[in-house]
Amino acid sequence: MVLNETSHKDWATKDNSILIESSGTIPCEDGVFFTNQNDFNNGVFYSWSEEEAISAMEKAESKVGQVNTDGVEMGDTMTYGETTKAILSLVSSKN
Repeated sequence: MVLNETSHKDWATKDNSILIESSGTIPCEDGVFFTNQNDFNNGVFYSWSEEEAISAMEKAESKVGQVNTDGVEMGDTMTYGETTKAILSLVSSKN
């Protein structure tokens, strides 16, 4: 089960994951790490409904013993090497 928010959207799809939609946000500013002035860690947590989480768990339970072929394929392409290439590409594009 994956919350369908933020960086999870970069890799989690309905084909390779069981997605949970958020039901809103909860403020969590602490003035140090979480502030509304940041691009990341901007002072909110995403929330979800208990009913949706239970539904997602039931869906996951129904898939026990099945091979998640889309997840396996994703694992073959999302390697440390590919992650390093993506990071270096971002760093070099900012220079």
